[in-house]
Amino acid sequence: MHRSIALIGSLFIAVVLALTPLEGAGAQADANLSIVNAAFVSVEDPSLHALLERLAAALTWHAGDPDVLVTTANHAVIAFRVGEREYHVGTVSAQARYAPYLKGSIPYLPLTELLSALSLRGFPNGRTLLLEPLISSLEVRTSLQGSSIVAQAAMPLTPRLVSQDDSTVTYAFDGVGSSVAGTRSVDAGGVRSVSVRSTGTLQTAQTLVTVNLEPHAIASDPQSDDGRDFLLPIDAQSQEPAPAASFSETRVTAVDVMPASDAFTVDVVIAGDATYEWHRLAAPDNRFWIDIRGAQLSAPPRDDVWTGTVTGVRVSQQTPTVVRIALSLTAHDAIDVVPSADGVRVIIHDEVAADAPHAGSGSIGTTVAATVERPPPSPSSSPTSLTTQLVTPVPVRQSYVPTNPKLIVIDPGHGGDDPGTVNGNAQEKTFTLDIAKRLRAVLIARGWQVKMTRETDTEVDPVATTDHDELQARDDVANANGARIFISIHVNAYSQPGPNGTTTYYSKPEDVPLANDVQSAIASRVGMKDDGIVKMHFYVTLHARMPAVLVETAFITNPGDLARLESPAWRQRMAEAMADGIERYARENPLPPAPTQ
Repeated sequence: MHRSIALIGSLFIAVVLALTPLEGAGAQADANLSIVNAAFVSVEDPSLHALLERLAAALTWHAGDPDVLVTTANHAVIAFRVGEREYHVGTVSAQARYAPYLKGSIPYLPLTELLSALSLRGFPNGRTLLLEPLISSLEVRTSLQGSSIVAQAAMPLTPRLVSQDDSTVTYAFDGVGSSVAGTRSVDAGGVRSVSVRSTGTLQTAQTLVTVNLEPHAIASDPQSDDGRDFLLPIDAQSQEPAPAASFSETRVTAVDVMPASDAFTVDVVIAGDATYEWHRLAAPDNRFWIDIRGAQLSAPPRDDVWTGTVTGVRVSQQTPTVVRIALSLTAHDAIDVVPSADGVRVIIHDEVAADAPHAGSGSIGTTVAATVERPPPSPSSSPTSLTTQLVTPVPVRQSYVPTNPKLIVIDPGHGGDDPGTVNGNAQEKTFTLDIAKRLRAVLIARGWQVKMTRETDTEVDPVATTDHDELQARDDVANANGARIFISIHVNAYSQPGPNGTTTYYSKPEDVPLANDVQSAIASRVGMKDDGIVKMHFYVTLHARMPAVLVETAFITNPGDLARLESPAWRQRMAEAMADGIERYARENPLPPAPTQ
C-alpha cells in the first residue's frame, strides 16, 4: 500500500451486488452493433457510478479528453484511452478485446475488462448483472523477526477463523472469490507455505487462506490497515517459547484513568511478576507508550478519547506476551513512571519538560526496580527500533470546534524512505516539502499559526512499522493540537505522460467548502488544468477531525507539469494560491461558538 496516500473504506456491502443492467448502456445503439455494445458501459451510466461509490473508487474524465481514469480504494489507477485497446492497471499493461469508443462525446468502456481491473467477476442474470468480489492479491512479507501476510480485495474483508493449531491457521472469507488461488512455498519468517482455495457457487462463494507455520512460530490475530486489507502477523519465535506458566500467570487486571487539573494519572494494576519498557516521542509527536512484558490482558481493551493533557488512551494485547498502554499527549509534558509490587503508575504532569527522559524500564511484583534513559544532546534523537501502536482518535464530524482557531497543519506527502512518485531524479517528497515550506511562510506572514507534519526529509513517525501508523501520526499532529484546517500536499503520477492538472480530494461533508475554495484559487491563480474536486477515502483526510483536503498539485509524469514542478516560481505561485483558498474558506465559514462544557 502506498504510504501517505492510503485509502480506507468503511461501507460493508453484500457478497453479491445486484446492479441495474449495465449492458443497457448500449441498448440504444444500432442493431448491427448490439452485441458489441452490450460489452460496454458509458462513463455517465448511473449504475456504474453507484458501483464505484460503493467500492470507494472514483472515475475522472473531462469532455474532450481521451483518457478515462478510475482510481480504486487501494489507489491503483485503471486507465483507458478512447480508440486504444491497451489499458493499464497501475503499472501493468493489458489488451482489451475492444477499444473504448465515443458515442457523441461520451466515452464507452469495455465492461469485462473494467470489472476485472476492479477485482470483480460478473455473472449475467437476465437484465441484472451479479458481481462477485475477488481477492486480487496476496503478499507474504518476511523478515528475521517474522512475516506479514497481506490480502487485498475490492470489498472490505471480514475473516473468520476456521481452525488453528501449532502448525497451521486457516481463515475463511465468506462470499469472496479469488484470482490468486494456489499454494506457494515461503520457508522464511516463520511461514512454510500459504495456500488459497476458492469453493462454492456465486451465492455461496468462499475463499480459504491456510498458513503452514514453522516450528515455534505464532500467528497473531488478524489486523487491517484500512478495512480493505487482511493482515496476519507471524512471530517467527526463533528460540523455544517460554513455558506458558512463565507469562500466563501474570495478568493486567485493570487500567484506571484519573484525569485532574494538574496531572493525568494512569494506574496499571498487575497480578504477578513482569518487566516493563516505556518510550516517548518528542514534539510534534508527543506520544508515550509502556509495554508490560510477560503478561496477558484480562481487563477489557480500550481506546478512549480525552481532552486536556492527554487526548487518547489505548490498551491492547500487542503480542501474545506484551500488553501495551499508549497515550497521545498535547505537549512534551513531564512524565513519572513509578513501579510497585502490584503494578505501575504513569503520571503526566501539566508542565512542559525540556530535558525529560525519553525511555525507561523496570520490574514489577516481587522485585521492584526502575531505570530511565536521558536523550543525547541532539534534539532530533528518538528510538528507532520499536514497534509503536498509535492512538486512533474518533473522528468528529459535525460539531468540531478547534482549540487553536488560528492553527493550520500542513502535511508534505511522503518523506524519508518513502520518496512518493518518481520521474528520473525528480521525487515527489522533495516537491511536497518545498511547496509546504512556501505555504507556511505565506500563511505566517498573513497572521496564521502553522505546524508541519514534517520539516525535513524524514518520516513523521520514525518508529512506524505500518502505513497505518505513519498516516495516523500525520493526523495526530492536527488532532492533538486542535487545528482549524489540515491540508496535505502531493504530486500525482500516471503510467502514460498524457494526464496533467490539479485535483483536490476530500473525504467528509465538512471538507467540501474548503476543497472548493482551494481548488478554485489554484485554477485561477496558477493556471493549471482544473480537474476539480473528488471525494476519496484517503486516510489522512478521513481521520482528520477538522476540515481537511489533499491536493494533487501536478503530474510528475507529464513533461509540462514536471517543468512546472521544477520551477521555484511556479511552486511559489502554487503555495500562494493554496493560501488564498484557505483564507477565502476561513472568511466564508466562520467558526461556530465553542460548545458549553
